[in-house]
Amino acid sequence: MHKVTISDETSSGDILSTLELAFAAECITLKDLISARVTQEVEAYQNDTENEQSLVRLSNKEKVLNATLRIRKSNDIDIEKQIYIALSGFQQNAFFVIVNDTQVENLEDEIMIGKETTVSFIKLIPLVGG
Repeated sequence: MHKVTISDETSSGDILSTLELAFAAECITLKDLISARVTQEVEAYQNDTENEQSLVRLSNKEKVLNATLRIRKSNDIDIEKQIYIALSGFQQNAFFVIVNDTQVENLEDEIMIGKETTVSFIKLIPLVGG
């Protein structure tokens, strides 16, 4: 297994959180990376260990269902929908990804995972009134 540590950072470089992902292949696409991250975040949410910096964005219906029932099952949150939302967010510049100090610009760009690989997700915050 090839492991990579992902950091969520501010635009000024402050690290907000980290998580580790493992992949069977040493060469993956950015789409694979984002999909794996979202899947892990959904699982963490279902185990009550949600990360504030998560790419997962629940709908109001999912929030109400989870709050009301307090039951966390794999079918409570649509993982495929969350992956779609995150991939769309990347394409709409809601966040960008830096791998080894280089911005990855396309979902199909390949990423080599090695011992020295660093990955940063940087979320962009819209300006108020802009």
